[in-house]
Amino acid sequence: MCTPVCQVGEHGLAALPGEPESAARVAALNQDGSGSHRQPHRRETDRHAAAKARLRAQFRQQRRALTEEAQRRHAQAIAQHVLPRIGVSDVIAVYMAQDGEVDMQGIIDGCWNRGIAVALPVLQGRTMFFAAHRRGAALQANRVGIREPASAEPLAPTVVLAPLVAFDDEGHRLGMGGGFYDRYFAAHPEAHRFGIAHDCQRAASLPADEADIPLAAVATETGWRTFDAAVSS
Repeated sequence: MCTPVCQVGEHGLAALPGEPESAARVAALNQDGSGSHRQPHRRETDRHAAAKARLRAQFRQQRRALTEEAQRRHAQAIAQHVLPRIGVSDVIAVYMAQDGEVDMQGIIDGCWNRGIAVALPVLQGRTMFFAAHRRGAALQANRVGIREPASAEPLAPTVVLAPLVAFDDEGHRLGMGGGFYDRYFAAHPEAHRFGIAHDCQRAASLPADEADIPLAAVATETGWRTFDAAVSS
């Protein structure tokens, strides 16, 4: 079972109804695309980097501890919270789940069935863009082993459903440390920033640096949680 750090109650919900990471993956995330190595998430202070590393280990272990049945139930519940909030004119950025992340296939299928455009992240050096993801289209593994569209047709999302390692009640998002989503959010402030997580990934508080971009909301299996500070920023 995955034990939350603190329980998520009704407050803040919208009314609308393992193993350590491989050395190869860590090395790939710590390259700038030209082969030169950099410090993990160089924007972080040494103090924050150490704290974030400890939190990543803790929350990744918690989400990996979920059973297959719990993963299935959470993914179904989260799709029910997310899909009613998506419009037919939206372009939805999703992700390919790994390492205990919430499976997005239910949301992807729900969008496809309504004719809503779907996009997946594509890594390009130290930057990330989104490419069209169509039913039956080929995917290929990128340098960190995550599947992305083989035909990288750029598509600008109106809504980004972002994976995360942990989140807190101020909308702070702890990712894997590569900074790809933060850099994308900073360059594209017009895109709505929503996190997708298991309830047990909620932290009491998270260290945040100036370049860490907060989320506007997070969907978990218990509901939809909005963050006023992120919305007003």
